[in-house]
Amino acid sequence: DVALDSVGDSVNAPVGTWALDYTTAGMPGNKRLYNSSAAQNDMIPFVLPRMAPGTCVVDMLYQKGPAQGVVSLQLGNGSLGAYSAAELGSLLPVGYPTVDAYAASNSYGNRASIILPSIWADADEFPHVLAFKVASKNASASAYGLGLHGFQVRALNQPPNGIGLLRPFHAAGKKLNGWQAANIATAFQAALGPYAWMQGCLSIIPDAVNQAHAAYRAFTALAGVPYTIVALVKPNGLNYFALAAHDGAITSTHETIQVFGLTGAGSVASSYNVAPYQTPAIFKVGDSGWYLVQMTFVLATTSMNVSLFPLPADQTPRTNWSGDATSGVLVTRPTIYQGF
Repeated sequence: DVALDSVGDSVNAPVGTWALDYTTAGMPGNKRLYNSSAAQNDMIPFVLPRMAPGTCVVDMLYQKGPAQGVVSLQLGNGSLGAYSAAELGSLLPVGYPTVDAYAASNSYGNRASIILPSIWADADEFPHVLAFKVASKNASASAYGLGLHGFQVRALNQPPNGIGLLRPFHAAGKKLNGWQAANIATAFQAALGPYAWMQGCLSIIPDAVNQAHAAYRAFTALAGVPYTIVALVKPNGLNYFALAAHDGAITSTHETIQVFGLTGAGSVASSYNVAPYQTPAIFKVGDSGWYLVQMTFVLATTSMNVSLFPLPADQTPRTNWSGDATSGVLVTRPTIYQGF
């Protein structure tokens, strides 16, 4: 799975001008990666994890519209940084399936699954490189645009798990990146998360006021579709943490809330209001002190909010309580997956 944090997730320089859009209404996760140049042969490549040889499938969420082109996929092997975009294009056979993204009006969150030919036997020697290229367009399209919300690559016999939509803070941003603070103080921590490749985390500390305390973010979703929110969390003076998803505003009481205990092996504590769609889970990450928490939910509206709550006890996050402006939790790489 690839959640599009930045254009820098791609390998080498993309062909054309690419940018992230967080403001257009109606986008899954309020995000798309798009080529503002909208020119023929615009292309953006990504480095993927190593995969075993065999047939694979690319599941993608993308934009349709009057200025959108025909998207083709290119798959190759090679050491990171070894290929220019032109060399990448020359590696791959033609004839892969394409996706015609033209439509009379713009729409977002469209789904497509493309089966790719078998990965050759020496595939595990180098990372895989997957490129999205707009080489042609429908005769009615006005440009060669591509709007991509996210994608995943999976083995043909593996069911789709969902597409990552949000990873809201990272080393480059050192901020909440679109999340809002309710009676909390936040600070970027340069210390590594539980894995060496992580470049920091966010400290969430409740203020010393008798209120509810949370970081929250609005996003556009599909009504009735399951979403899963996953985060890595570490206690930093507080030993409970809640994930919440709200129909509409954060003040809505039609919501799914799940509390987790952050001690020992970790525990799934109380849930409130709408029950989680699937059984919540918590996993301790070795001896790092970090926990992976997960909650799946289905809500009725297309405009939702998700929230991260540090807590002093197994209690509803709506309970007013006063923090000490020192104790809190550390959070890194919270990601929302849309069921596919």
